[in-house]
Amino acid sequence: MKPKNALFALILGAPLLVAPLLDGALAHADASGSQDAAGAETLFAGRFKYAGKSTEDEVRKKSVEKAVSEFFALTRPIARKRLEAKTHIPEWIELKQKADVVVVQTEGRAAEPSSLKGATKGKDPDGNDAEFTARWDGDKLVQTVTTEEGKRTNTFAPQADGSVKLSVELRSEKFETPIRYTLTYRRN
Repeated sequence: MKPKNALFALILGAPLLVAPLLDGALAHADASGSQDAAGAETLFAGRFKYAGKSTEDEVRKKSVEKAVSEFFALTRPIARKRLEAKTHIPEWIELKQKADVVVVQTEGRAAEPSSLKGATKGKDPDGNDAEFTARWDGDKLVQTVTTEEGKRTNTFAPQADGSVKLSVELRSEKFETPIRYTLTYRRN
């Protein structure tokens, strides 16, 4: 039986994208925001391990709890359990890029491609229809996953120390206050 609340499937199934981490990687971006094929294959190659501190997880949990507080009292335990599980922090992310397609595989998930040239229609792991978009915003890569029930935006920003900051924002008509948190990943 297909879940009725596609938001939970959106949160669980959104693929992750990561911004370029190599020196000079952004030099390959053209004005339209796409990557040229010359250096694209190496921009996202590699495995990255979660390197955040406990404070990152605390912020994530508080943000989930704030959204849960907006649910009807009897449904809060169910909402909490689902949102906690579906905002689980992956221990690792493996990244590949070829031309304008980024492929990311996270702990416990199959690899999922996303195009940097526009919307890609697909299914989340629960079989719900989803639209995936990716674009450059300066030196940040912004990916949005939209379903009938809501939207998840992943913003990846390279840091001077070689790490990447992943800022996540979840929005839905089911709760007014967006869920927001930031995670840190380092090249493995």
